[in-house]
Amino acid sequence: MENKFFLTLAEKILLETGIIVEKIQYSTVQKFILEKSRLKNITEEEVVKNILSDRAEFEQLVGAVTINETYFFREEKQFLFLKDVLFPKFYGKKIKIWSAACSTGEEAFSLLALALEMGLDAEIYATDIDFTALEKLKNGVFTKNSFRIDGKMFHPLIEKHGKFDGEGKFIFDRDFVSRIKTVNYNLMSGELPSFAFDVNLVFLRNVFIYFGEDSRVKVFKKIASTLSEEGCLFFSMNEVGCISDGIVPDFMMRQREDSVFYFKRICRKEEKKENSENKKEKTENKNQLLRQRSRKSVHREFLEKKQCRNEGILMAEINEKILRLVNEGKFDEAEKTARLLSEDVSTKAFSYFYHGYIHYNLDDRQKAESLFETCRLLKPDFWPAHFFHGLVLKDIGKDENAKKSFFKCRELLQNGSDDYSFFLDSFSPAYIASICEKFLT
Repeated sequence: MENKFFLTLAEKILLETGIIVEKIQYSTVQKFILEKSRLKNITEEEVVKNILSDRAEFEQLVGAVTINETYFFREEKQFLFLKDVLFPKFYGKKIKIWSAACSTGEEAFSLLALALEMGLDAEIYATDIDFTALEKLKNGVFTKNSFRIDGKMFHPLIEKHGKFDGEGKFIFDRDFVSRIKTVNYNLMSGELPSFAFDVNLVFLRNVFIYFGEDSRVKVFKKIASTLSEEGCLFFSMNEVGCISDGIVPDFMMRQREDSVFYFKRICRKEEKKENSENKKEKTENKNQLLRQRSRKSVHREFLEKKQCRNEGILMAEINEKILRLVNEGKFDEAEKTARLLSEDVSTKAFSYFYHGYIHYNLDDRQKAESLFETCRLLKPDFWPAHFFHGLVLKDIGKDENAKKSFFKCRELLQNGSDDYSFFLDSFSPAYIASICEKFLT
């Protein structure tokens, strides 16, 4: 595939969906083009022309580059929060829930199953840009891959509404499937869906990792505007670092319940006061970031220019690749990429960190704790290692040790430890420092 075809398609995807197609996804786009060329017996150039003019073809390509990796009750802690804190507030009331960017529907079915279990009158909407993914949702048939260790405690709620067939596929009851209203919707489009008003709960998870800053600002504001007073918006924990202060609308407030983070729309009568306070805080954080980024070090220049042996790609690209593979559930591939870093003494510590990150997402907390600990000993100024070490220590009940890690992370960030620019493409130092502050209180 010619490079100009890749650039043309990447530009169209960015303009219409806000999704940034990285260079590491060249092979994915190339495979899509070659398969279409073979199936239709046409040239690659003709395939590209079809994608540019045919909406269905374009949406298939978008589905290929984003990859619909999901499973039931993903990020179990968020659902525990819904069960224990949020949903009880809606006993005897109607609750409107929106699963935005729902993919093949496991998230929407999880939300519905939990709401029904708790006796709520739930109105569930599921939207996605990928028409094919929505068709899978409406079909209501899932493989064992949709049932993972993460979320296992809630699996009986799913199994109440269907059964496994002889081939190991889980088939939902049709009346259960019909309770979810689906809409083919592009988050970057100008108009909101007709249902999108007074929404009590929105799940917008594993989307912002594909967006640039401008798209995040636009989508956050749009989705937040659909919330009812005190309506809640959830992102994936993997995306916490993507949400800098400049992205958050003035009428939204960050919330934390133990290790669960989310955003809540404040009551309109409080907005004027909060607007003033939020603007002041954002200005202070912005100034702090500017001061931090002015302290450019030799080590930072080294990391920006250094190429990792064997693949010849920058640290920034390795970071992006590993985070994306983990989000897509491709843990073996992520491990292989992380191992490349262990071959060079100058990047060996980062190999421990990424292996820890992978095991953290595999729910292997003990292994993750050991790997993060090794990384922070090898790289005492690498604040991400201290931050994730704190998270995993908190998860396994070692709160006092966790506070030490959060304190060190906050200290590094406040002192301008902004040398790891490859990681800052995904994480906002000011936001991470504020999270550490909350864990320390």
